[in-house]
Amino acid sequence: MTFPISRLEHVPTSLAVCLEAERFQYAYGWLSNWPKCKIFALGVKGDVPKSLSMPSVTLAPGVHPWTVTHHDVPVVRNELEFLRTKVDDMKARYDTLRDFISGFMFPRFSVRTPITLLRKVVAQSIIPRCRALLTLQPIKLSDASSLDSLIAEKVHVALGFPFRPSSKLLSLPTSHLGLGFPSVYRINAGLLLNGLSRDLNHHIPAYRQMAALTLADWQCYYNGCIYPLDEHGLTRSFTGSYGRIPSTWIQAQSLLKTLQLSLRSTDSSSILTGDFSVSHALGVCRSAGLEIPNNHAVRALATRGIVQLRDAGRWVIGPEAAAVFDVPDIPPLVAQGWTPGAQRQWRQVSECLGQLRLRWLFSGDLALLVPRTIRQQYAEDYIRALPIWTFASRGPSLLPHGNRVWASDGSMSPASAIVTAPKNVTAAVAGAANIVVRVPGWNSSILHGELMGGVMSLLLCNPADSHIHADLLSLVNFVSDTRSGDKADDRLRYCNARSYFRWIQACVRRRPSTMVHHVKAHTDGRSLPSRLNAEADRLASSAQPAPVPSFLMNPYTFYAPQHGWIESNIQQFVDELLVRKTVQVLEHELYDPRPPPQYPYVPVLPTGDRLALCRYGCRTIDDEHHIFIECRRFHKLREEATVSVSRLTATRIDDTLGVGVHGDFGPLRTAAELLFSRDGSVWPLGSSTYYLGYLPPLDALLSAVRFDTVIAREKFLSGISKGLASRIFGLYQKERRDAEIKRTR
Repeated sequence: MTFPISRLEHVPTSLAVCLEAERFQYAYGWLSNWPKCKIFALGVKGDVPKSLSMPSVTLAPGVHPWTVTHHDVPVVRNELEFLRTKVDDMKARYDTLRDFISGFMFPRFSVRTPITLLRKVVAQSIIPRCRALLTLQPIKLSDASSLDSLIAEKVHVALGFPFRPSSKLLSLPTSHLGLGFPSVYRINAGLLLNGLSRDLNHHIPAYRQMAALTLADWQCYYNGCIYPLDEHGLTRSFTGSYGRIPSTWIQAQSLLKTLQLSLRSTDSSSILTGDFSVSHALGVCRSAGLEIPNNHAVRALATRGIVQLRDAGRWVIGPEAAAVFDVPDIPPLVAQGWTPGAQRQWRQVSECLGQLRLRWLFSGDLALLVPRTIRQQYAEDYIRALPIWTFASRGPSLLPHGNRVWASDGSMSPASAIVTAPKNVTAAVAGAANIVVRVPGWNSSILHGELMGGVMSLLLCNPADSHIHADLLSLVNFVSDTRSGDKADDRLRYCNARSYFRWIQACVRRRPSTMVHHVKAHTDGRSLPSRLNAEADRLASSAQPAPVPSFLMNPYTFYAPQHGWIESNIQQFVDELLVRKTVQVLEHELYDPRPPPQYPYVPVLPTGDRLALCRYGCRTIDDEHHIFIECRRFHKLREEATVSVSRLTATRIDDTLGVGVHGDFGPLRTAAELLFSRDGSVWPLGSSTYYLGYLPPLDALLSAVRFDTVIAREKFLSGISKGLASRIFGLYQKERRDAEIKRTR
């Protein structure tokens, strides 16, 4: 493999070239900044000078610029620095980030800084710099966790909490009962996986080939010919291979194992055709526990033309419907010149290859073994056959479509599901045939459904004269750009649902006469396109499975068993997965699942000495739990709140069952009466924490209570405890301030 030199940077290979380059750029008004210059010596052995003298032009007044002036340039050995970043040096990047966070100072005020302001300062002043530095060079996952702990420590000092908050709880979103601070760990994790995918799918062929060579070295030299980024390859740790494998790849592989993800190859057709070396096949056999011949036998066969697996035999279907490798007893090439020793070596190799199994060589669905073009043809034939199948087709539309007007639409339920949540995505077309299909995988979205509808309409319509109406404006614009000759290959490499966009692009290029128009969705329009679109929208409720366009995916695409192929933003996806993993550890499901508001009422009582007795004469420590739950000074307020909540609950029960019928709602009435009391039987941990914005689990008790709207139900729950906590806190602050004024007088 050769790579032509397309650009010569200012690291010349000879002094003469350096001097000519200096004179050339001086003629155009450019000058080298010699104090910032460095010489990098890579892969050298032996002694290396600390600096080299490099020639340049002279800038002194009265001296001809062609006079040679030498500059001492420091030599850096076996390191590479680009954009002030040491390449593949995670420790140096971690040290830079640690020093920056340690030296950061929060603004000081006359009062204690609110936690919401601290969160905004972290998000706007610390995280942007950390993200920019991590984009150039990510760090180890353990180091990123240490940076989160460092931020938590600074927040702890600024707030004066009695106990240091967990960095996981601090960085958990408020929608999951966390404090909503950004997480360096999650940012770094997303950048690790995004960088690995970008390297292997790079839009520049030279970079992509170098990444493929690095992956091949990792697979064959350091992992026994097992692909390290999927299934069995993820079971091994490579933390001891720094310096031989890119450090970011090692950390990304560890993260894939933690999140149960894989970076899967979408084209394994070379396995069936045998377009890989015999030595690789033997390496796979060795990893499977078989005894293989030595390298001398492999080299001997290579001298006789048996290098690739296809030179040794072919795949056949065995007696148990399993693919096995068939190796002839006689060498497949001309047997002339085969010595008895070479024939013995052939028998050893053929015996080992005869035990080779297809599943040892790849991971994923068997369809990945089929070439991309054949897979695409199968998928399109499947879609064209849907109108013929009675279980899949709903018959033609009753509207006057004239066999030339079509409409497509997509649907997702639930409509607000996040990227990692289970969902049902469907695509529908209406026209000469009404077809509905279901897009598989949790990672699919409404965009996948809309694009799949566009694909079906393009494949089912008459290519000579048809009009397709879609309510996705980006689809219509993409078709228009494709017709105008816009080359969107590089842009599609990283966009969401990229394989569906490529499929549409291929269909449009084969059907230049088909027109795609935009129609507004969910309107009462009476035009034919609007009515067809409304019909397609109604159809998207139940469906047959749709083909997955793996044949147009990037060469390496993320995959998860439940989520399917992941073509969404991998950084956002990883962030959601890590949040869910943290939530499972914290097990906050003990409480009501509704999060507190974005700016929750979290009282921090300024009691001074944390061990002081209650200022109202109670013989107990003056802390938050005592003030809000036990203190006799606020007993009347708690009774009033209890009566109010009990009356409101009784009103809801009366509206549901009628006045005086309360037999099935006893537990709900008991919860209302004990919500603010010392009796913590309705609380999961035996202690009321209503003043922190939490509620006990009430969904089961409220399941039969009638509410006019969902908003009314949420308003009822969110307003239960806010009034009492704010009244107690306000009265406490007023009386404390009055006491201080009297004391100063």
